[in-house]
Amino acid sequence: MGESAVRILITRLDDSNEEIRSEAIKSLISIGHPSVQPLIYRLDGKHSSERRIDAIRALGKIGDTVAVEPFIAYLNDPNRYVKESIVYVLGKMRDTRAVEPLISQLKDKSRLFRREIAWSLGEMGDIRAVAPLIAVLNENGNSFEEKQTREEVAKALGKIGDGDAVEALVSKIRVSDFDIRAAIE
Repeated sequence: MGESAVRILITRLDDSNEEIRSEAIKSLISIGHPSVQPLIYRLDGKHSSERRIDAIRALGKIGDTVAVEPFIAYLNDPNRYVKESIVYVLGKMRDTRAVEPLISQLKDKSRLFRREIAWSLGEMGDIRAVAPLIAVLNENGNSFEEKQTREEVAKALGKIGDGDAVEALVSKIRVSDFDIRAAIE
């Protein structure tokens, strides 16, 4: 299948019938690389958040690292679900070009978004994430979301396995932080 098939399938992504959209996405994923640029163009704000998330997921399944830079550019998207989808796909792609941009997103107000970022950084396994993740691990707060975020941070630090990460986790065990202890074990 060539460019003409990709063009036709891309137009099907706006169809009101979910089944048609789903089949178009599956076909674009099967085609692979020729679908990447047209899917990247769908990330802009001209399309609904649902259609952009479809494009993000398709790009993630294709796995072409050409999408990493555009994903990084959309990390500041106003739609939370678009941002979360991008963070998830970046974690799956494990491209370390995204480490620093993801670290900068750890300042976001949403604890749940920060939890997703921690997961993604853990998947990447890059030691540049250790100090920022330790800072999040050491934050105070007892809300459910804050505890979940710290648990995911502990898991991420464990995946990275750097000496500083291990030391931070051991210190949390010593102070009997039950939620963190459970995540580590």
